[in-house]
Amino acid sequence: MTKIERVLIDYVKEHRKPLFLIIMTFIGFFIRFAGRDFVSPDMRYFLLPWYEEIQQNGGINGLGTQVGNYNILYQTLIALMNYINIDPVYQYKALSCIFDFGIAFLLLKIVNEKVIDMKGIAVFSFAMIIPEFFLNSSIWGQCDAIYVFFCILFLYLLRKELWAYAFIALGAAFSFKFQTIFFLPFIIIIYITQKKFSILNFAYTILAFWASGIVGYIKGRNILEPFKIYFSQTKTDINMVKNSNSIWVLIGDDYNALSKGAILITIAIFGVMLYWLIENNCTMDSKEKYYSLAAWTLLTCYIFLPCMHERYSYPADVLLLLVAVINPRYSFVFIYSSILSTITYGMYLFNNGAVSKAGIIVYVFVYLIFTKKVIDNKDGLGFSFIK
Repeated sequence: MTKIERVLIDYVKEHRKPLFLIIMTFIGFFIRFAGRDFVSPDMRYFLLPWYEEIQQNGGINGLGTQVGNYNILYQTLIALMNYINIDPVYQYKALSCIFDFGIAFLLLKIVNEKVIDMKGIAVFSFAMIIPEFFLNSSIWGQCDAIYVFFCILFLYLLRKELWAYAFIALGAAFSFKFQTIFFLPFIIIIYITQKKFSILNFAYTILAFWASGIVGYIKGRNILEPFKIYFSQTKTDINMVKNSNSIWVLIGDDYNALSKGAILITIAIFGVMLYWLIENNCTMDSKEKYYSLAAWTLLTCYIFLPCMHERYSYPADVLLLLVAVINPRYSFVFIYSSILSTITYGMYLFNNGAVSKAGIIVYVFVYLIFTKKVIDNKDGLGFSFIK
């Protein structure tokens, strides 16, 4: 071996952590770049027509009129795209992919707050290459990465007890997707069991959400428009299942007969969990306990609530990845959930197969095992209880 080779190898070994993160960043970028030209049904029938309609309305000057069913902030970003001379397909995807990387760095920050170790490198690397994540942004062109980034930021800031910043981040998440509401059960559980923050902090969320529509108000929108948009969304989905791995695939798709029962069952599950945690004086003194409970609440919503789309598993799977890296014994939950989610993505994007009832039955068993691990302290996987 030459001296130059030896010096080069020694340098790489000494700086292996930052170099590996840089390499994974490039790999993540090129994976997403490869999907830039794919036009998904959502892109063809919704996002591109919205872009064209906002363009015809005058870009920013046309924001006084509602286009599509996404909220004003996302419409504002679409309007700004009109002033950039780049294919709108690329712009939509680039916007979402930016937050893909944001989520990866945020997960790294959560796992390694001071010194980067193997777990931090692992969570960042997996976030770069897991099919579900890049399919959502760079193939589908959806904006789930945006609202999920702010939701994860909310969880991080809430655990740091930075209440104002946390609830502002929650408001930013709501500005992009109403599905942020799936984090509400976790917030309620933490509020009741930990008794650390006031319910009045939701004022920051409401204010941040309302302020996201400021450009629309200037252009003539009603100041309550952001709330009205989401209220109208609650009336659009009238199916028990929308290509998801919901338990209701096993039962039926009669929304009128089943939806209220599904909601009440979900509330009951959360009620039982809350009662258990109160009864046992639970603590939240570790990342594992905190984020595993958050992941569990999201997974519960996805499996049991009506009207679940395949993409609604996205925030749960991001948190399951985080928990699996923090404690690898949770890996089976993340792997199975992400595989099922990826299959439903393939069904929608590439017409590849159908939801498997057998797969969902296994999913329910995996969920039950995960639930046990969240509440069982015998093997150190879940909560530590104070009798």
